Amino acid sequence: MFKFSPTNFQKLLDLEEDSSKSEDDPKFTKQPIGGNVLAGISHTAKSTYLLGICCYILLFTIGSTFLYFQQTHIVATEFQSRGDRQAFLAKLDLLVNSLTVLAQFFFTGRFIQRFGIGLALILVPTLSVLGFTGLALMPMAPIFAGFQVMRRSSNYAILGLLERCFLPLCSVKISTRQKFYRHFYLSNR
Repeated sequence: MFKFSPTNFQKLLDLEEDSSKSEDDPKFTKQPIGGNVLAGISHTAKSTYLLGICCYILLFTIGSTFLYFQQTHIVATEFQSRGDRQAFLAKLDLLVNSLTVLAQFFFTGRFIQRFGIGLALILVPTLSVLGFTGLALMPMAPIFAGFQVMRRSSNYAILGLLERCFLPLCSVKISTRQKFYRHFYLSNR
């Protein structure tokens, strides 16, 4: 019987690392990746695949910025005291984190297996369109809360996993440079 301990966990990680690295593997290299941010930008510009990922993240980030401004306006008008605003936003964060964990354990893998990656990719933009439409029609705290919780939790539960599915399709050099470029220059995560 396997007993969990930090030592056993480290042994498992070491075994996995040793079995996944092979000198014959073209992705395995002992040389540093090198390069700079401009190399990541040039690789992104040459690849429609990477450009699509960057556009997807950029549009999500722009939507998040707009939603943040809506949050500021709605929370300021709906809640008078600072304590009420903090409590409301803390409850939203708790809901987002709880739903994310539950979705990652029970929903995301099954959803992708059943419906595929394509449908998973359009889930967050579809929720965004529906949520922004709801906010345009009724800019109220309950509509905002539902939209914010669903959008953020689906982003963390689905898009984080899909990023890890897509980047291994690129070479190590390209995916590492491009990931740095995306996370530091395109998104607010």
